[in-house]
Amino acid sequence: MTVIHEAVQKLREKLDGSGCDDGVVSLWINSDVPICQYPKGVCLEAVYGGRTAEMVTTDPLETKTKVSFLYGAPLKKQKTRAAAAAIINVVTGFVCISRKLHACSPSDHLECQQLLQKFYDLGKIYPVGDLNLIPDLFRDRIVDRPEDADIIFIAGDGFVTDEGIAIQEEFLETKEIVYMGPSTAGVATLLDLKHWCPFGR
Repeated sequence: MTVIHEAVQKLREKLDGSGCDDGVVSLWINSDVPICQYPKGVCLEAVYGGRTAEMVTTDPLETKTKVSFLYGAPLKKQKTRAAAAAIINVVTGFVCISRKLHACSPSDHLECQQLLQKFYDLGKIYPVGDLNLIPDLFRDRIVDRPEDADIIFIAGDGFVTDEGIAIQEEFLETKEIVYMGPSTAGVATLLDLKHWCPFGR
């Protein structure tokens, strides 16, 4: 079971009896908002109950669906996992479980980088997928294989790729995995995973 499946199960437990899972979530690409500086892709925006939340992905799925359609869904493709993450983000925001629904202002980017370097100043790092800035911020500490890392950074698209899912399944219990940005906030909050997003809104 992937962390996304675990988060869906946890969300179902939280929503049980509330009627929230009968609500409809709209998913569309929003090109007019700033996105987190680390992942690459476009903003897949989820809208539910007047709240919005984002998921940065290179494989967006624009649709409308009920929250309950997540329950038991196989989520075998990157596109459906990205949609699931976006739905989890907006619904956890709606019920006030998660508070990091949107990326910070670009004016906060430099301070976020500086804090990240300061907070994670030791250890070898493996960035999952093609992350912006991380290879430059930690230039001499990047390793080519997750098994050689002390810390694994995962954000946006890397969170839902086949590689990202496999890495999480293999190393979640043995490595320090840091989930980054609003794209991963809902799942990280539901499962009490380490999350980095100091200026997210």
